[in-house]
Amino acid sequence: MKRHFPLASVALISFALLSACSSDAEPAGQVVATVDGVEITQSELNAELGGIRGRNAEEQKALQSAALQGIVNRTLLANAAASQELDKSPEGAMTKRRAEQMALISLLEKSVVATTPTISPEEATEFVEENPGLFEQRRIFLVEQVAVNANSPKLLKDLEPLNTMAEVQAYLTSLKLPSQISFGVIDALQTDPEVTRQITTLEPNAVFVLPQGDTIRINRVRETQIVPITGDDAVSVAKEILSNQRRQQLLNSSISTLLEQGKAKVKYNAAFKPAAPPTKKAVPAE
Repeated sequence: MKRHFPLASVALISFALLSACSSDAEPAGQVVATVDGVEITQSELNAELGGIRGRNAEEQKALQSAALQGIVNRTLLANAAASQELDKSPEGAMTKRRAEQMALISLLEKSVVATTPTISPEEATEFVEENPGLFEQRRIFLVEQVAVNANSPKLLKDLEPLNTMAEVQAYLTSLKLPSQISFGVIDALQTDPEVTRQITTLEPNAVFVLPQGDTIRINRVRETQIVPITGDDAVSVAKEILSNQRRQQLLNSSISTLLEQGKAKVKYNAAFKPAAPPTKKAVPAE
């Protein structure tokens, strides 16, 4: 059955709805702030914090305040860009598309990693027993190092024949690259086992290079200390190491599978078609 409202009632209802949408009421409950009428929720604030917690209520309040201000500032600047229609330019459209793709990839990775099987105490204990160099004989390397804010295959290759820190500094000076020496610590427990093995076989005072993103660190071991980690602490660390390995393996496998499955959906311009991978030569039977 249809219900009919007098015209005046319809006008009153419409006015009430408009008033609710443009309310100037203070944010409350799960709404922590509004920017130009758009709500910022407690869930968004928690996501911005990313699980970081303060040591006490006062520090937590400061962290929340800083995170919320970050959201507010980002929203204000994004709105300013949109008001200038920068998002509608060809560059803006490409930038938005790339940012959206990166965000979706991040969500995909989190989804895959969330399915990683847990490490049992037995697996962790076995790992500790099989890797005494990481636990009972854990090495801490005290090093002097030079950090260079440049990373290129040529620079790495040019550093290969250099054996001492003096040679390294002289070479970097010739390139007008800063070469101030600092001191640091390399923990074998947090380093690739193969890298640790190579460090332990170096001649005294020999240098070694560790690329880290856009930075190259040239190191010389000044002292090696044995700092064992045993018992429950060792098992706990082993769980973390194995969990990280398992997550990375699962992620690499899943991404490879998805990329392989997606190949059939890709069509290339002939001028940009990737070169075919080299075929493996068959090994003649004896």
